[in-house]
Amino acid sequence: MKLKKPRRGKKKRLNTKNPFIIKNYDHLVLEAYHRQKRPIKMDGFYLMKVSKCEFPHEVIKLNLCGKNIHEIVNEDLKFFNNLIDLDLSENRVNFDQITNLKELVVLSM
Repeated sequence: MKLKKPRRGKKKRLNTKNPFIIKNYDHLVLEAYHRQKRPIKMDGFYLMKVSKCEFPHEVIKLNLCGKNIHEIVNEDLKFFNNLIDLDLSENRVNFDQITNLKELVVLSM
């Protein structure tokens, strides 16, 4: 029969499946909070940044799918007179907010 030596310092914790152990998930909650997208206001400057064009009349097709757009500035849309195809799916936008796009042919919502 072997005798075990007494341990010094902290005891090693065994990996047990105890359902009553409370785990700390605060770091996961903070990561999820920082990954949230802020609501975006779609104005002329935002459209120019997304399209990577210098002038509004150069924009022909825009894909804004899932950009978390909540509001559209309707006055700025009149400068995008060559915009033919616009994808606004997976956003919180109403059809009434895009009335200034006269040349629009394809709209995805």
